[in-house]
Amino acid sequence: MYYAGNLKDVLLDQYKKYLGVSVIPTYRCNFHCKTCCETLTNDPSRVDQVLKLSDLKDFIEFLKKVNTTLSKDEAKFNWILLTGGEVTTLPFDYIKQTCDLVHNCGFRVSMATNGSKREKLLELDGFLDRIVMSHHSKTPVMPDWASSFKKTEIVINKLVDKESFPIFLEFDNFVEEIIKANVNYRQKFSTYGYNTPEFKEHYPDWVDTAFKKEKTFTNYSKRVIYKGMEFKFSEFSCMISRTFIQHPNGNVNTTWENDFYELNYRNLSECYSVREKLEKLNENFKKIASLNIPK
Repeated sequence: MYYAGNLKDVLLDQYKKYLGVSVIPTYRCNFHCKTCCETLTNDPSRVDQVLKLSDLKDFIEFLKKVNTTLSKDEAKFNWILLTGGEVTTLPFDYIKQTCDLVHNCGFRVSMATNGSKREKLLELDGFLDRIVMSHHSKTPVMPDWASSFKKTEIVINKLVDKESFPIFLEFDNFVEEIIKANVNYRQKFSTYGYNTPEFKEHYPDWVDTAFKKEKTFTNYSKRVIYKGMEFKFSEFSCMISRTFIQHPNGNVNTTWENDFYELNYRNLSECYSVREKLEKLNENFKKIASLNIPK
């Protein structure tokens, strides 16, 4: 469940295996989180639009062509992350069909969700390779039913703010509760980002000082090995290199750090445009590989 070994190996393994693309099948959402990085959520002009599976298939085939332009030691696209909006506002049959499509194309598929469908999510066990659930309730190691998943990996992402964890001692007690509960899903932690509204009012300052003696790695987020467990304190509003396909007409909008442009993925010459953008990602990957992070 928790990795207490070499943090560098964990980072390298994650990067090699999980280079993915964020796909937005819907902008509809039943929550209104201040930390949301998607400004088009619940946009009246888009909220009833749904990504066509034919467009998604074409886009994955494009990514596979991009992979052929990369050398054998470079990370390649192999994951599709369904995000939004809240994906589970769509019919579950649509979600299952999407997962089947992604798998049939040779990719793996994960989904970000606010967990509002609760136990109904168990219907997706085995369809998704991973579910990342933003569970920001104050209840410590809930939801208990997440341990019922047998085939899908579950990552619980909890928000660390001053309201839930005003002091480090309360967070430390929370860690002890997780250890005693022995849940079979991974915990991940996120903080408010600098560009989040009311950042200063919500950000727990102890995050910046509490782990000076622990093994840490910082690259868009702080990863910490604490009490044999890996914690990732990431900022919701930080911009990392990633690609979005937005519905419903096959438009692909790509965000590379602060650079924004539209990509015509039906034009094969664009493969090399994406390949050039990936060079920076792979250079960062090589820097990580050269770091001397102690075991």
